[in-house]
Amino acid sequence: MGLNSAIAVGDTPVTDEDLATLGLHPTGDTVSVEAVALTPADNRACVVRLPSHTLVVDGGDALVDVLDAGAFPLPGTWHVGASVSTVGYADYVVFRDGAVVRRVTDEEGDLSEEVAAIGDETPFLVDGELDGDQLLDALPRIAGALGAGSDVFTLEGEAWAAARDEGEASPPPAKKKGFFGRLLG
Repeated sequence: MGLNSAIAVGDTPVTDEDLATLGLHPTGDTVSVEAVALTPADNRACVVRLPSHTLVVDGGDALVDVLDAGAFPLPGTWHVGASVSTVGYADYVVFRDGAVVRRVTDEEGDLSEEVAAIGDETPFLVDGELDGDQLLDALPRIAGALGAGSDVFTLEGEAWAAARDEGEASPPPAKKKGFFGRLLG
């Protein structure tokens, strides 16, 4: 698929104030997970609130910044995955109450792991490599948010955007891309 986006799946519902700690703010619109995952340059996110889980799919840098920081600001257990297929990078981290309890990073086939696996990682660890596209697809099922056969890309949720510095101009509205534009980025 060639995805350049990130996903976080938490085992608890969160408030708007909690989500603001990720550097995001609500726009009042709705958006699909697929739209965010296929248009990462938009710097928008899709928040899907399920009864017992929260999914945040980010096409910008908010979740990547959290991964780089090595701590997660939200309560509960969060499975976070990021994929930049164009450069062969994928990262999978499990946070429990903010602390890292599992991390697997793959940079161009160079796999590094911290802490032993805590669940079934076979859907996205393929032949000794972390498959970022499979990671984004499988993570909601592995974290218990979706059942077998569910497709995360069909979900719709609240549209959120990256917080901007004061005085920074809003980007112009994105034109709707056609099939090949979405496919090829």
